[in-house]
Order: sequence, then structure tokens, then C-alpha cells
Amino acid sequence: MVIYINKELKQNIFDSCDKYGFKIKHLGIDLLSANVAVNQIYKKKKIKSHITWKIDRNNIHYLAYFKNNNFKHFLKVKISKNIDVLQYIGSDDFQNTFIEFISRLLSNKKQSPSFVDAVYIYQVKTDYAFIKKIVDENEKINLMDIGSHFLVKNKNNNINYSLLGFNEVGNSLKGIDV
Repeated sequence: MVIYINKELKQNIFDSCDKYGFKIKHLGIDLLSANVAVNQIYKKKKIKSHITWKIDRNNIHYLAYFKNNNFKHFLKVKISKNIDVLQYIGSDDFQNTFIEFISRLLSNKKQSPSFVDAVYIYQVKTDYAFIKKIVDENEKINLMDIGSHFLVKNKNNNINYSLLGFNEVGNSLKGIDV
């Protein structure tokens, strides 16, 4: 996948880093960088397929499907009373599979998705009710709690949901054994 950054924006990033004495080693690409964390920290060798799922502000959700470590499908939806597809890359049949998967979760039907071995979920918004419910009710859905791998948890050993957004710097973990 090729990511294009406008020349002026790219130069501004480099100039800002030079000004303050920083070096750029990795540039995070949102959901795709989080998927590096999936492969580096969470994914077991026997898993052939997985979904990396990002919950963003304003009920926007991003789902990327990977099979045999290859990026296969991408879905961006807005969830309100309906599931509105905002963007999709992949086969139309799989788009329907994605939508059905989300619909079943929203309708409180406990399910383990049969088309995928695991789902890795994180969010960048501050309301945690939805993600807690999804993770608690589904055994194949794994919370990407990157903070628990690097930081000492509080006394109650609770997940620090405010750290979930740090999954998007997962590309900086490439090559590190955690």
C-alpha cells in the first residue's frame, strides 16, 4: 500500500522535527500501524485470519480484515440507528459479511464470528461503554490493551482505556519482542 503525503505537509513535519532536534523513525498510519501491534504483541502463530477494529469519535468504525498476513478488506462505517457504509475496499460479498457481523453485535446476539480467527479492537474516543460491552460478550474479540504490556497497572489491575489510542504507534514496535 502506498501512502501519499503532500510535499508541503511532509516538509513541515521534517522542518518541525529538525527545529526541536527530533528524528523521525516511524510515521504512524492509523489502523495499519495498529495492525503491526497486533502482529507483534497479540497474534498467535496459529491464527490465519483476523480483524483489526478501530472505534473512532462520532460513532465511526474502521475494520480491516487480514488473511495469512495479507490485507484483504477494509470497511469504514458510521453506526447510529443504522449501519451506514462510508467506504469499502474488497469484494461485495465480504462487505455483507462485515455488515452482518456488526449487526449481530449491535443486536446483543452473542456470537463468535466463524469467518475469522480473532478480532482485535481498540478505540480513540473517551466513552468506553460500547467497547467494554463488545469485549465482555464475545470471546474472539480481544481488547488491544497495549498499556498493560509496558506500564504497571493501577492497584485494582484495571485496564486503562485512555491508553488504547497508543495502538496506532504499533509500527514503532516492529522488531521488538514483547
